Amino acid sequence: MNLYRNQKICLKELYWDKKLSTSEIAKVYNCNSETIRRLMIRHNIPRRPIHERKYKISKEMLNKLYNKNKLSTIEIAKKFGCSQWVIWSLLQYYDIGLFHAWYYHAWKSPANQIKPILSPSPILSYVTGVILGDGWVYKINHSYSIGLETLDKPFCESLVRALQQIKLNPCLMFNKNRFWRVTATSKLFYEWYKSLKFNDIEKIAIEYPKEFVRGFYESEGCLSIYKSRKYRYTNCKIIICNTKEELINLTKELLKILGFHPTIRKKNNPLPRKPLWILVLGRKAEVKQFLDIVKPCIKTGEKRLSRNL
Repeated sequence: MNLYRNQKICLKELYWDKKLSTSEIAKVYNCNSETIRRLMIRHNIPRRPIHERKYKISKEMLNKLYNKNKLSTIEIAKKFGCSQWVIWSLLQYYDIGLFHAWYYHAWKSPANQIKPILSPSPILSYVTGVILGDGWVYKINHSYSIGLETLDKPFCESLVRALQQIKLNPCLMFNKNRFWRVTATSKLFYEWYKSLKFNDIEKIAIEYPKEFVRGFYESEGCLSIYKSRKYRYTNCKIIICNTKEELINLTKELLKILGFHPTIRKKNNPLPRKPLWILVLGRKAEVKQFLDIVKPCIKTGEKRLSRNL
């Protein structure tokens, strides 16, 4: 078959009537697809709109692959067996914003590809309690950090072990200010944590109350031991303080589940500081029972309690 005889009629029939692509027409005539493209331009044969061509990819599918799954145009093209320019043209046609190359490479960094175990568990409950206390989860540019800074090395080591068990890669260091610091990086953990509502935190904590209380106590609690020489008595208290009333109330409910009898009082601070909510476990027998059940790694007063209880 001679392509150059009645070129315009042949090309128009194959391209518009039979809906063949330029590469398929090129195979029919044993030539290059670029030759077909140039001939169509010469004969003023318009191209089909990008969304009407062979690779019918919906806007929803493309948006999911590109923005949610973070696949590149090359990876999406391989998935559908087309060129990356088809995908690029579709992104423009559907008005899906293109992200810059540096953003793509930041997302593809090894740290952001770590998939932590985020199903409810005792370890996740403990980590959540620590973060709600002295820990942090924040984002700077395209770095997503989870961490803790404290004077207590055993506390940091405990958090390191917990983060390792949910498949993160934490780093433990000693900084110039003589603080111990734990840091880990994970965008997926950051997005999960920031998506939590208080009801979600409640569900995790109530399912594993002992672990949540342990993490929150190690962050925000202390063991107060007062010994009166004059009247010869010893007063021991577990104290947990926080400016968020809902967290203190949740901790109170968790302690009740564990069989304790805590009380709460409010301490007003000078404005603009928020009032401080203080949870107290004041019965001497319950203080020792709390330390035996919750088993915090710090703030146990082992030497003093062994003498006084």
